[in-house]
Amino acid sequence: MKTLFILWSRSFFLSCFFLSSALGSIEPQIPAGASWGMTLEQIRQLPELERDETGTLHSSYTIRGISQIEFVARWQGRSISFQVANEGGLYALSIEMIALTAQRTPIAPDQEILDLEQCAPIRFAVLQKYGRPQGMSSTWDATEVASRPTLPHEIDDIEGLSRIWPYARNWLIWEGQETRLALGEQSIWYASRLGLAKQERSKKEREEEQNTALSRTLDQRAQRQRKIEDAREALPSRARSIEALF
Repeated sequence: MKTLFILWSRSFFLSCFFLSSALGSIEPQIPAGASWGMTLEQIRQLPELERDETGTLHSSYTIRGISQIEFVARWQGRSISFQVANEGGLYALSIEMIALTAQRTPIAPDQEILDLEQCAPIRFAVLQKYGRPQGMSSTWDATEVASRPTLPHEIDDIEGLSRIWPYARNWLIWEGQETRLALGEQSIWYASRLGLAKQERSKKEREEEQNTALSRTLDQRAQRQRKIEDAREALPSRARSIEALF
């Protein structure tokens, strides 16, 4: 009877975790001392990023894109990636759950042990801190978030959910007033909701520009093809008109 009560209690607790009404949502806290809107130079100066004895950032590099810059550094022994928009500054960052030292071993690690030691504690901590997720999405920056995920029958508590990730490549989503938190199997994202909205608008504007340019190119090709066909049809008559000259 005691065992049955314990199992029921655990199941009831997790059901409440996922299905009950929240008393209040906690605003996700941006890690590494960062804040939304920071410039790349301000991010480089964050004191929580790891440096060597000379003050040089560990394992840092920059990838420049058309509309944004990705800056990668090391924080708490893990890789941290900052997404900095050309207009608006820092709008998202991600952290790999597996520490860099655990990734760079001479012998391939046991993946199950690696997950239990590196990823599961972070998933557990996030689930305990922020409670039930508000939804689930296929990408961390998705504009549409599905309803709260259901829990597989074989998992009956938060610890079990931390140990066994049942959502494949999907992301559990929490959203505060300013910040979205997206929890995946091996990484975690924090994103500015305002920044995501701006990125989505910029994406749509770029797509419209690309569609306009494509339509213009197709029109130009069609006009060229018509001119080619007209020139081919006119070839015999043009030849007759200048035959006497040659």
